[in-house]
Amino acid sequence: MTDKLPLILAIGSAGRFAGLVVPELSRRGARVRGFVRDATQTGTVIERGATEVAVGDLRDRKSLDAA
Repeated sequence: MTDKLPLILAIGSAGRFAGLVVPELSRRGARVRGFVRDATQTGTVIERGATEVAVGDLRDRKSLDAA
């Protein structure tokens, strides 16, 4: 059932702006995949409401495609 909810990739989800956006998207029922450069930020992103986390760099096409 949750697969039918929209999946939104939140780039920079450990940052200040996404810190406001991720919780709101989650509250509205979206599935949020947080995209971070540093794997140590995973906990922060999950605490904000992301249901998934992808680690990578926007300059790395493979990590972006994987996200």
